Amino acid sequence: MKAKLIHANIMVGSTELADALESFYRDRLGMVVKHRNVVPGKADRRFLANEEDPDGVVIEVIGDLTEETPTPYSTGGALEFLAEHGPGLDHLCFEVENVDEACRELEAAGVKIELQPYDFQGFARLAWLKDPAGVNLELVEYLK
Repeated sequence: MKAKLIHANIMVGSTELADALESFYRDRLGMVVKHRNVVPGKADRRFLANEEDPDGVVIEVIGDLTEETPTPYSTGGALEFLAEHGPGLDHLCFEVENVDEACRELEAAGVKIELQPYDFQGFARLAWLKDPAGVNLELVEYLK
């Protein structure tokens, strides 16, 4: 199986901290906001990219979270997850050719799949697992 790192997700909860992260990565590291998606009262998602490689790996910053904002690995929602873990790295996302095959291969190698493959909003299939250090990993297969 080959997996391509496509984003690192930083969950912060508040718009103020998301603004601070955006300013830091833009002003100190020269990144640009590639895309921003605001759903009032749910989440403020910002995708920051290297200006010279805008289609490369991005940093996804999520702020303005509410208790209703779902997370696939925390039944209590995003705020409960933040209360337990604090702001910071939430997960790494890897694109794979076929998420179902990737999960079968990983399970055969003894890796526990935390959340089995499922369709996400009609454009992708996702699955979730943890690396040996406990970092959440998202596998994504974009549907054609």
